[in-house]
Amino acid sequence: MQLIEDLLDKLGFKLNLIIECIVTTIDQTGKINVAPMGVKRVSSKILQLDIFHDSKTLLNLKSTREAVINVINDITVFYRALFENNFSQNEFSKPNKINTPYLKQAEAYIEVIAEDFFTKDVITTVKLRPVAITILKQYPRGFSRCDFAVLESLIHATRIKAFMKTDKSKTQELLELIRHYYEYVTRRCPEKPYREVMSRLLELIHSWMNEK
Repeated sequence: MQLIEDLLDKLGFKLNLIIECIVTTIDQTGKINVAPMGVKRVSSKILQLDIFHDSKTLLNLKSTREAVINVINDITVFYRALFENNFSQNEFSKPNKINTPYLKQAEAYIEVIAEDFFTKDVITTVKLRPVAITILKQYPRGFSRCDFAVLESLIHATRIKAFMKTDKSKTQELLELIRHYYEYVTRRCPEKPYREVMSRLLELIHSWMNEK
């Protein structure tokens, strides 16, 4: 059996490197919450999340003390988790050690227990101890700039929603970055999911800006 630290290395969780993942948690009733989050490895066996106070993920972690970190390369899952949250029950399955389900689309998943919470200003840092790691898909996958372009656009879009009513210049700056990535994707990324997500994202942003 491989050690936890060896499996974290294998999945690319290098020390202090932030890996974008999908975190699943449940509340006391078993209702599932899905949230894209940056996960940092802060020691050989400890992972960390920095979470806003009003996050459902934080509330669930404080309640159940457990979560699943889903390692996913499908950019459409990140879009759905950020802006649609339309996952059905049959897209999840129960892991081995804890009650929180993982996403079946994951390449791998990490079952974690929340050990410590540190609060400063509007952010709570949560220290997580992995209790099991399961690798579902072991085929190597090359790095694509298309993945980077779309993921950066999704993150910028969440900031647009936060800034659009308070900082017009920052909103415009972020919008220009997303348009730049959109042009890159339409030129360089022939695969359907990339173009679809970028088109849906721009339509969504325009709908925000047209709201009164």
